[in-house]
Amino acid sequence: MTNRMQSEARKAQNTAARKAVARRSASAMKVVKSQTEYPIKNLQGRGVRFDVFARDSRDREYDIEIQRAKDGAEPRRARYNSALMDANALDSGEDFGKLRDTYVIFITENDVMKRGRDVYVFNRMDKDDGLELRDGTHIVYVNGATRSETEIGKLMHDLRCRDAAEMHFDVLKKRVSQFKNSEEGRRIMCKAMEKIKAEGKRETMFATAKRMLKDGILALKDIARYSGLTLAQVKKLQAEMA
Repeated sequence: MTNRMQSEARKAQNTAARKAVARRSASAMKVVKSQTEYPIKNLQGRGVRFDVFARDSRDREYDIEIQRAKDGAEPRRARYNSALMDANALDSGEDFGKLRDTYVIFITENDVMKRGRDVYVFNRMDKDDGLELRDGTHIVYVNGATRSETEIGKLMHDLRCRDAAEMHFDVLKKRVSQFKNSEEGRRIMCKAMEKIKAEGKRETMFATAKRMLKDGILALKDIARYSGLTLAQVKKLQAEMA
């Protein structure tokens, strides 16, 4: 394919992406429920914690993940999150038709798909003729590096912008101004920083214990003592690694 043909194809892809965003914006989504750091337990295996979980007025559910590292935005992680949303959706004997439409949305720091588009929407479909399965599952990747003049591009600009005066969206302008200029905002930010520090310390403790368990040299009680975890936590970690 020539460079000109590639350029034209990319323009067509961007146009299609922008139209898709416009259609979704036109649906006037109204959020009726939202929660940050939303945990979903899996009694048979690994649980997850969504950055943001939301449900809109049309009863569609969303998992929104803000991801800086590329390896945290793997398609199989999106698949797993999508599966857990469905796994907890129905009661025993309830009809499958009551499954909600679900959207797993990764907002990534860079264009992980490397196609130069603002947004990528993946639905299950027949690979030969493009026939959509229409099972209600959607996986979306948003290119956080885009600075296009679309609504997505403007939003990505605002998410990285530190100066409220340069933001496009009023709701973000107001929130950033509140954090910087009010006592309440400073209190919220201090609390958030304390939580981040505590989570970082906890992650370090578990990472240290994992390395010691892999080495297989120290007794469990010694691993607990050196890592700062309890003996029960070390035993649980050992069972998870088995």
